[in-house]
Amino acid sequence: MRILVLGSGGREHALVEALSRSPHRPTLYAMPGNPGMAALAELVPGDMMEVSFVSSVCLARSIDLVVIGPEGPLAAGIADVLRNQGISVFGPGADGARLETSKDYAKQFMQQYDIPTAGYQTVTSYEEMLQAYRLPIVIKADGLAGGKGVYIPQSKPEYDRLAGDLFIKHSLGKSADRVLLEELLIGPEISFFYLLNGTDYLYVGNARDHKRAFDGDQGPNTGGMGAFTPVELTSQDEDEIDAIIQKTVNGLQSEGIDYRGVLFIGCMKTTEGLKVLEYNVRFGDPETQALQERWNDQLTDWLESAATGKPFAEAKLADKAAVCLVVCSKGYPGNILSDQDIELNDLSGVKLFHAGTARRNNRLVNQGGRVFDLVASADHIEQACRLVYDKAVQIQFNGCWYRHDIGR
Repeated sequence: MRILVLGSGGREHALVEALSRSPHRPTLYAMPGNPGMAALAELVPGDMMEVSFVSSVCLARSIDLVVIGPEGPLAAGIADVLRNQGISVFGPGADGARLETSKDYAKQFMQQYDIPTAGYQTVTSYEEMLQAYRLPIVIKADGLAGGKGVYIPQSKPEYDRLAGDLFIKHSLGKSADRVLLEELLIGPEISFFYLLNGTDYLYVGNARDHKRAFDGDQGPNTGGMGAFTPVELTSQDEDEIDAIIQKTVNGLQSEGIDYRGVLFIGCMKTTEGLKVLEYNVRFGDPETQALQERWNDQLTDWLESAATGKPFAEAKLADKAAVCLVVCSKGYPGNILSDQDIELNDLSGVKLFHAGTARRNNRLVNQGGRVFDLVASADHIEQACRLVYDKAVQIQFNGCWYRHDIGR
């Protein structure tokens, strides 16, 4: 089997590593990939958002399966175009991707199919948002925001400033068309991951990530500073998430959406039970980097079944815990200090996934805000935490930093 993975981050590196463990020994390609993937896959330089180029690569290399990592190509409908050309794709089409690309659509979907979620109001202008002021509130930009489009203002001046940032100052690169004002839910978050093949679904684990930049969950939201798996569930939790995924799949089928890919359901455990915060239509980053430790050698079979509509083989998750620590560049999540030489020392007993690195004249340097994902597994979360932090000091570059309380 010949598999092309689209993406260049730590999530895609983790997927490539997990796919490489398959007993089928697939031939792997990554577009555009990163230096860490080069030991496992042939890197294909080029723009993964250019569907004609992706298609030509698939044809030239006789690709059997395309695995789409980030949300951008999914939102652009690249899965639809490739499927119409007879290429098997792991990743939903643009209709299914709307569950992530439009939070307003996702909320309407949840209401339509009786899926528990926070109450909300959608506003479409600066003036309407000012008139809707209330606290406490969660503010969400409607479209894709790279994990950074969620705000919880603490005062009216802050609320008013956010209204201006979203509708006038284009803080996310463009003026918002719609903004969601959501009821503030209280409780711990749990992310659940399912694979869908158009008719059925397969549970492949849960995780919890740390979004805030600094220790103690302080500072701005980021793309994720670390994650751990599993999160302990009660029997009530299990019953509630079973009902949520079944209602979601039934809703997709009622909408006529042939969903073939991963569905990542972000929930909050409230005093009233699990409530859905959001849907994501791709694997989580950095959750995937921790989750892959529990997947053994099954990922290739799972993704092929999802893409082709075949029945899923039973998921046999390894009975262990894993922690992922994100190692960052100075300045992240703002302007970063890049192009710094990287030194990697003894990393035995852990896995290192590249997320923001590049080769410059035979030098390995940082080029992104999140540079590496360091992953350790053990029998218990506490043991995995100790191991990942013992090894983190072996990663060295100017400005290197990370949180010190992931998984604790």
